[in-house]
Parts: sequence; C-alpha cells; structure tokens
Amino acid sequence: MIPVLQLLVEVPRGEVLRYMGYPRSKSPSPGVLARVNALWPLAQRLVDARGAFVLAGKADALTVGMPSPSERVAFGVCTAGLGLEDEVDRRTAAGEMLEALILDAFGSAAAEAAADALQARVCAAVQADALTASRRVSPGYGTWHVERQVDLLARLPAAQLGISLTEGSMMIPRKSVSFAAVLTQARQGRSRHRCAACDLVDCRYRRDDDRGRGAKEDTDAT
Repeated sequence: MIPVLQLLVEVPRGEVLRYMGYPRSKSPSPGVLARVNALWPLAQRLVDARGAFVLAGKADALTVGMPSPSERVAFGVCTAGLGLEDEVDRRTAAGEMLEALILDAFGSAAAEAAADALQARVCAAVQADALTASRRVSPGYGTWHVERQVDLLARLPAAQLGISLTEGSMMIPRKSVSFAAVLTQARQGRSRHRCAACDLVDCRYRRDDDRGRGAKEDTDAT
C-alpha cells in the first residue's frame, strides 16, 4: 500500500502576490497588502496539504505517457485540500472578490509548495541509491496530454487523498498537483531552481533563485 503523507508547507508571500498578478517589479497597494496580511492566518489554517508518491521504471512511465522519462522515475500527487476552495466559493458568493482572489492565490501557491515538499520526500527516498528527483512534469503540459491524467492517478492513492477527476481530466480539489519526476544521479553542489530549465524569461510566474521580494516578505508572515 502506498502511504499517504502529511506535508508541511511554507507558502512564500511573494508567490501569493505573483499568483495575484503582481510581478516582482510591482508591489500591491497598501490596502491590498493589508487584506493579504489579515487573511494570511486563516489561509494557513485552511490548508491541509497531503500527498503520495511511488517509484517506477521507464516502461511504466511510457505507459502513462510521460515524455522523455529516465530509467527510474517517481509518480506523485498532492493537494492543498478543499478548505481553501470552499472559502473562496463562499467569499465569491458574498461578493468579496478581493478576499476570494487572495485566498485562491494562496491555494495555488500552497499546491505548488506541497508539490515541492513531496518531491523532497522523493529525494529522501532515493538518496541511498545516489539518485535525486530533478525535472518534474505534469499531464496537460508540453506533449503530455491531460487525458493521461487518469492513467497516472490510477497508480497513486488519489481516492485516499480525496482527489477525483472531472470529465475533462481536471483534478478536484482544484488546488492539486500531479507529476512524474525524472530520477537522475545526484550531483554535488547546489541544485538548479526548477525555473532554470524554462526559456520563458519574461514569464510572470518565474521564480528566481534568491526569491527576491518573496524571500524578504516570508520573514514577515505570521
């Protein structure tokens, strides 16, 4: 049986602002920042980050449609839970659109933080074999068709995590991430940031190694 893991996540303040549409060169107004600060404790309480992973071989990776797999790979899925999404829906219905936007952005950042935390657990699991989980890919990106989501989740305890699929292969809860990670020989020294492999240097979602504004603001989050 594949164990379900509780994931401890730290949501960077800069990432939440980025998902709200603020590039690093632009800061929100004092009023918006005040609402972010006010909602932060609630958002943290509503996150229930859990996930699971399984190690597999290249043949199984090709079976689920993973593009360019290595000889060994890891399949993973995680979720930030339904709590934030339910609160977003409630705030939207009440006409509290700024609050809904902030909480939705927090959920997106929390889901990515959960995926990073799960990948770290994969790295720990393969460390004895001198391997590390490097490139992470998900159905729906690049050449990996989103319809193969069902094949990937069939190899993971999605139901135990409360994750299901719509007819269009979208995950419920929406703030969930599924992926396959290439396992490669571990190298000495600092690993490259996951955005370093992307050519879209002007992407509004790009994360820098030093995390710039987000790194500073994380220290202020309470």
